[in-house]
Amino acid sequence: MELADPEFFVSGPIDLVLGSQFFYDFHLLDGGRIQICKLLSPLPIFVNTVFGWVAAGESEWSTRKATVSCHVAIAEPLDKIIEKFWAIEELSEKPLRSQEEKDCEQHFQSTFTRDESGRYIVQYPKRNGFHDKIGDSKGAALRRFRQLEKRLERDSDLRDHYNEFLQEYLAMGHMQLIGEMEDTLDEGRTTYYLPHHPVFKESSSTTKVRVVFDGSAKTTTNHSLNDTLLTGPVIQDDLLDIMIRFRKHAVALVADVAKMYRQVRIHPEDASLQRILWRFDQAEPIKVYELQTATYGLAPSSFLATRVLKQLAIDAGDKYEYAGPAVKKDFYMDDFLSGAESISKAKRLRSEVQSLMTEGGFDLRKWSSNQPEVLADLPSTALEEQSTLHFDAETKVKTLGVVWETGTDQLCVEIRATEYDDQWTKRKIFSEIAQLYDPLGIVSPVIAWAKIRMQHLWLVNIDWDDPIPREIESKWNDFHSQLPLLKQYKVPRYIFSSEATTVQFHVFCDASEVGYGACIYARSASKEGKAQIQLIAAKSRVAPIKRLSLPRLELCAALLGAKLYTRVSAALGMEGNPCWFWSDSTVTLHWIAAPPNTWQTFVGNRTSEIQLLTHGHPWNHVKGTDNPADHVSRGMLPADFIVDILWRNGPGWLADEVDKWPKHVHPLLPNEDILERKKTVLVVQSTSQENPLFERYSSFGRLVRITAYLRRFITRCRSKHHAYEAFLSTVELQEAKQTLVKVVQQEVFPEELIQLKQKRPIPSKSPLKNRYPFLDENGIIRVGGRLNFSNETYQTKHPMALPNKHLLSRIIAAHFHSQCFHSGPRMTLATMRREFWPVRGKTLANYPNLKDSFPRHALSLVDHSQSPVSTTVALYT
Repeated sequence: MELADPEFFVSGPIDLVLGSQFFYDFHLLDGGRIQICKLLSPLPIFVNTVFGWVAAGESEWSTRKATVSCHVAIAEPLDKIIEKFWAIEELSEKPLRSQEEKDCEQHFQSTFTRDESGRYIVQYPKRNGFHDKIGDSKGAALRRFRQLEKRLERDSDLRDHYNEFLQEYLAMGHMQLIGEMEDTLDEGRTTYYLPHHPVFKESSSTTKVRVVFDGSAKTTTNHSLNDTLLTGPVIQDDLLDIMIRFRKHAVALVADVAKMYRQVRIHPEDASLQRILWRFDQAEPIKVYELQTATYGLAPSSFLATRVLKQLAIDAGDKYEYAGPAVKKDFYMDDFLSGAESISKAKRLRSEVQSLMTEGGFDLRKWSSNQPEVLADLPSTALEEQSTLHFDAETKVKTLGVVWETGTDQLCVEIRATEYDDQWTKRKIFSEIAQLYDPLGIVSPVIAWAKIRMQHLWLVNIDWDDPIPREIESKWNDFHSQLPLLKQYKVPRYIFSSEATTVQFHVFCDASEVGYGACIYARSASKEGKAQIQLIAAKSRVAPIKRLSLPRLELCAALLGAKLYTRVSAALGMEGNPCWFWSDSTVTLHWIAAPPNTWQTFVGNRTSEIQLLTHGHPWNHVKGTDNPADHVSRGMLPADFIVDILWRNGPGWLADEVDKWPKHVHPLLPNEDILERKKTVLVVQSTSQENPLFERYSSFGRLVRITAYLRRFITRCRSKHHAYEAFLSTVELQEAKQTLVKVVQQEVFPEELIQLKQKRPIPSKSPLKNRYPFLDENGIIRVGGRLNFSNETYQTKHPMALPNKHLLSRIIAAHFHSQCFHSGPRMTLATMRREFWPVRGKTLANYPNLKDSFPRHALSLVDHSQSPVSTTVALYT
């Protein structure tokens, strides 16, 4: 045989990858297959192809040990993540720290040190069994490195940037050469080789290409370095809190820390966990380097870097009046967002923060301010070149993001709308909506519109890549084409008037059938009494798929407003300032005004929390036309939103004196049925009586015919044009039987019917428990069993369930007995069970009016339930 690859047992580079569709379309198989047999030794199978004979299967010459792996995806399904958009949730609260997070904090406090220059030295927090879980990572890192080199060969510019980045790493002492890869020995130390790759950030004004290290690469033990390290808690405030506080300062200051992670040194014992493979020239051998600083890409690096900032404020912040609190609270990762009341205080803040950060080895750069005088004495290299600053929670590109224009001191939104020439799909639309980023909610009505349409599209229940319905596509195209209009929408960053003497908060809440939301405004008045109204923040939620009543949604909106006020007032440090809450829901206002135990559970729980959060602040009624939260609950298209005055400034009367506001009285009391007042229930137990129809007719055939005529009469009354034959049809008689059984089942098995309709297990004490009951298409309980696998008819395999002591069951038993009298009781019972199943009765002895009809010895056989017929039927069920 002429082999296509004579050395098939030796690993080599892959020249070409073909998809399976080409494999069969191009007829690569020429036919022919040879299996070489050899005892106790695996040999490959040889298959003839257009390239020659190829080997497949196992080989005794293979040097690689085969491994079997099973990967289980434990990530939350995408469907569940999407459904969180319309879950009944409010503003997230900081969860309590887990034991691992507490351990991580304790580890930091007991291991961190400082060198002579004041720079912090930390150790990575490790999980139990760390050394046993870390296997060999050098081989995987080498394969990734060779793939990276091939990529860099194709892009010389990328190669130059990569070399430049790592050369700076080496020059600054952030990376240390260990030796050539072939000569490097671990010397008994636990080592980990980090694969690395480039990332691009076009919005960066400094480094466009950065090297990112992959701490999640698996070792030979199927554990990565990140798997064996503790992540640590989030110790900084959320971006929402920091941005709200940022709007409090008349003079704003913004900067970021240069190479923040790389200013935190790693203890020498942990440096061997940060080894990389690299060579600046391909003519050189591959060399091993160890990173000496906290590394982006490792699980605890973010915690360690931010924790060092906090520790710096603890250790040296007491020496500075302004810098200590600012460093503790005004950093979001490496971004510093703060400010002061005046230019002089802002200058002092900037100077103190610079001095404090320098003590820890950190350098602040890219300074910006709305007042250039604050930065007048800084060198040009320390200033931000751009006039706009982006506030992104992640490094991913957003379709819509918040931007601060330093010159005009305004906040606006940046639009990076994409265009699609082909058909919109659910996947593309959801991707666009997920990129709408507005933490403050200044364009919340627009985003609410998108999320509401997102839910509508979800309910259509189409596949991810299927074309969307035309009606939804038309509305989405209008929305998408109007998105660029939001570039015109700008709001002042500073939310108070200059030299304000009083500051009040006003929270508006509203709900509709599709969503609910809340917004909070600041009303500040100057010495002259002139009031200024500014939107601070807003939040919106889509109504849940499982529909709630409108009053309940209004209550959810009120709770969202109460939590929004608590969040905003705490972020601003103004919890004691007066606040007015406004809602256009009469029911909600009555709910909140009464003791929570007055109402049912859903209402009582939420009113209790609202009263706790808003204690001491009045709730008032506002007209729906004066409620800006109405826009959040319904959503708005961008074209309508940018010209709306109510959202921007609140209702017009809010700028007037208090006596011109809506009166502090509640409207008329709503209907008692809507209020969901807790009711006192009196339970009266009565003995149910059987239907008198069963007592009137003792013949089963006659009972069925009369029921059929009654059904025909009712149908005739409903539809006079319906024609009938002179005699009852088989279908009518069968439907009459089912009607009789259904009436009895509703009397005797009400709980079982409810549970089966809801697809829930029936009560454990039910006589149907072990009969495999289910509801058929007519809502009748039928029983199952092993007869399901037989070739019998449907009603034989699944007879209708009847109570054994009910009068109808006795009538049916007498009917079948009259037909099978000469065949004995066993045949009677078997015949009856072909259509009806008497529950709690395996024998005819349950029917006392029939005992005299059978010989005594036959009853004895059936009573003991040992006859072949009754035993077999019992097994089937």
